Amino acid sequence: MTRFAPFSGLRYHRTDGSTADLTRLVAPPYDVLSDAQRQSLEDNDPANSVRLDYPRGAADPTAYVGARADLDRWVASGILTLDSSPTLTVYRMTPQGTGRSTTGVLGALGLEQPGIGDVLPHEETTTKDKADRLSLIRATEINTSPIWVLATASGLGAACSAAIGDRCADATATDLDEVLHEVWVISDPAALAALSVAAAGGPVVVADGHHRLETALAYQQEAPLADAILAYVVELTESELEVRPIHRILSIPAGVKLLDHLDAWFDRREVIGVVKDAPLDGPVLITGPATSVVLIPKTGAFDSSVGLDSERLRTALGALDGVGVRFHHDAEVVIEAASQPDQMGVLLRPATVSQIRAVADARKRMPPKTTFFWPKPRTGLVFRPVAS
Repeated sequence: MTRFAPFSGLRYHRTDGSTADLTRLVAPPYDVLSDAQRQSLEDNDPANSVRLDYPRGAADPTAYVGARADLDRWVASGILTLDSSPTLTVYRMTPQGTGRSTTGVLGALGLEQPGIGDVLPHEETTTKDKADRLSLIRATEINTSPIWVLATASGLGAACSAAIGDRCADATATDLDEVLHEVWVISDPAALAALSVAAAGGPVVVADGHHRLETALAYQQEAPLADAILAYVVELTESELEVRPIHRILSIPAGVKLLDHLDAWFDRREVIGVVKDAPLDGPVLITGPATSVVLIPKTGAFDSSVGLDSERLRTALGALDGVGVRFHHDAEVVIEAASQPDQMGVLLRPATVSQIRAVADARKRMPPKTTFFWPKPRTGLVFRPVAS
């Protein structure tokens, strides 16, 4: 059974009784940051959480010695303080002007080896060096940022609402995309119990953070007491989730006739100009600066009943040698790349919540880079000591 529990977290300290504004202290996930963006965050505040999660010179393992020094200094000076008792944190993300929000809970998710238990990987992972994340956790002994997990059982949204009632948030932040981030620190025993049960009432699906999860599992082999990971758990339901696609940029070797090859798998419908979103009936292949076709899957060409564009494209490309695939969530970047003579772009349709649930129920994984959950949780709202 899934384990989800409160913990005593490290938080930026409020100097008065008002709601804390953490805008200058929080950061986006490390893996979407450029060096320039990281520098901008450090310029915002010398105690910005990016210094812990993605320190300057992160390719050098010794950089994390500096991250630990920052952590120790911030704790000693009172910039960060430890909760006096175990807590959970209700966390809401509200993109301004959209009329919708995502609400879940931050807590300690018990670690389980893939394929054992009810913590289910959502996607396959790409080959990626995880040495930097392992160096970070070894040096700092904290979880700096949460993985994102989807609760398959119902009731978590209601439990979050009941836990916060009509309270004002304990801390807020607004990011550059005009997303309002709000957190409520929960310490009441009854509310903690209700949230823990709702979050772990059934299997949970890892939506984002697979590499951090794998790193935590590797670290557990060195430190058996580090048997959980900081996780943001959200109910797997349409009302809580906005799922965007991650598109493909294809590098086409000389002599490869990609369109002719794809004709065995898809029917073509040519469109005028370049579209920026895939229509309902298929992904869009961008073949040049102003040319594109809709790829409509042929009946019976694919075995999968789930119907993911990422899976179908991978199957269709599987028999071709030398075609390179890169990933990007921004359609404009993909369209620009397709203007190069040796490249094409593919705009995919987003996976639906029902497709995500179907894959989870079958205990299978989607191809790498299938889903882009938005908005992204911020780093710095709470840090978790790994042995807590």
